[in-house]
Amino acid sequence: MIGLEKILTDHQDRRAFVYARQSSPAQVLHNRSSTERQIALAEVARELGWQATQIDVVDEDLGRSGRFVEGRQGFQRIATEMTMGRVGAVFSLDASRLARSSADWHRLLEIAALTRTLLIDEQNVYDPRDPNDRLVLGMKGTMADFELVWLRQRMEGGRWHLARKGQYRVPRPPAGYVHEDVDSARLIFDPDEEVQRVVKLLFDRYRIGGTINDVVAYFAQTNFGFRAGWAGGLSGRGSRTTGFRTFLRTLCTRARTFSGVIAAKQFSTAPRAGEATESCRSRAGE
Repeated sequence: MIGLEKILTDHQDRRAFVYARQSSPAQVLHNRSSTERQIALAEVARELGWQATQIDVVDEDLGRSGRFVEGRQGFQRIATEMTMGRVGAVFSLDASRLARSSADWHRLLEIAALTRTLLIDEQNVYDPRDPNDRLVLGMKGTMADFELVWLRQRMEGGRWHLARKGQYRVPRPPAGYVHEDVDSARLIFDPDEEVQRVVKLLFDRYRIGGTINDVVAYFAQTNFGFRAGWAGGLSGRGSRTTGFRTFLRTLCTRARTFSGVIAAKQFSTAPRAGEATESCRSRAGE
């Protein structure tokens, strides 16, 4: 390990925190080796001179994203203890374990520098007061932040590629539509005749009234409820119902796919999803 000379008696007299985090419950369940590696850093802390009674393994944030501080009790506890000067070192696999937000990461570095707290991973010991270490840690935090952006871009690019070929399978079809089969990306009308009647009634009332406010008023007067659910779950009957405004909001937010067609840049005059939503909200008087 590089930088062992930075560990002083002052650090060893204070507590060592071992921070373990996975971004989702699925990762905790299926990627157990990563969790084991993170918790194993407690043994590294013992080898570096901390007593077993001085080492705290913080695993409260397993299954929580590092993008935000809110809801991460473990991270908040470490930051609080650091502020009080009780922490000599924080162990983690890498910067992304502690924070995926560049702002949160740099705030943590400020606290670590002020309280003389070391940051230690599997290969290096970093002292945030050292200019070179501070530069490296800053770059690690920035890369951890932008890694999420790169991941989103790759996933979005994959979805658009499938959509252009007509092979993108919508995870949740719009109300009144279902997938043609379990593997198909093609959407078809729900074969349930009751569902088809409800959708037809909705648009018939819009043609008669001319505005969504008229449609809302009609369904409010008739006390008509929509059964909760997505594909195959739209109905005028059923034990579990949702209000018409809730259904209308669902309809508006999925206006682009309600036609049953996924098209990529095919109609230049088609409104954007956000624009369709705002239009629907304004017409509904929200």
